[in-house]
Order: sequence, then C-alpha cells, then structure tokens
Amino acid sequence: MRAANPELVAYAFLNRADPRGQDNEDAAAALQDTAELRFLDTPLGARKAFSNAAAQGMAVTELKSLDPKATDEVMMLYGYSPWRSPEGLNQPSSRRLPLSMSMR
Repeated sequence: MRAANPELVAYAFLNRADPRGQDNEDAAAALQDTAELRFLDTPLGARKAFSNAAAQGMAVTELKSLDPKATDEVMMLYGYSPWRSPEGLNQPSSRRLPLSMSMR
C-alpha cells in the first residue's frame, strides 16, 4: 500500500494474547522485526468479555458488568491514539503495562 500512499503508517498489536507462555513474546518479536509495522506493546488478552461485548454490538467499556482487565487493556490501547496528544503514537499512556505484566 505504500506505493499508493507513501504516508501510510501501519500499526500492529497482539490480539487474543495468551495469559502465559512464550507465544506472546515470539509474536511480538516477529512484529517488531517487520520494518513496515509499528508495534504497539499493548496486548488484548483472550478474555470472554471481548466476545460477550461483540455479541451485543458493544465495546467492553460499554458492558453492564465491566471486566476491569479487559477495559484496562482497551483503554491502554486507546492511549496510543494519535489524536489524543500532540506527540501521537510516540507517547503512549502512562498507564501502559509491559507485555509480561498485562496478562495477569
């Protein structure tokens, strides 16, 4: 797509990340090694709240009974939104957890 739009920036993050094991780190390393992608270290875990919300056409932040971990993961990812700060994606939310901590 860069041939069509040289300004295009593609971002990647882990979705449905496992709560333990080496798979998350391996996938993150592969994404970080891909020059065409900017890796966001804000994984979304494999949580039931995500499928429950999707089934209702909602975000996890809209569910009546909130899942605090799922909500926090989404809000950390939202913290990378370029429209949230003048620095854009170079300045993630201060609430960001390292990959190894976010699945607990």
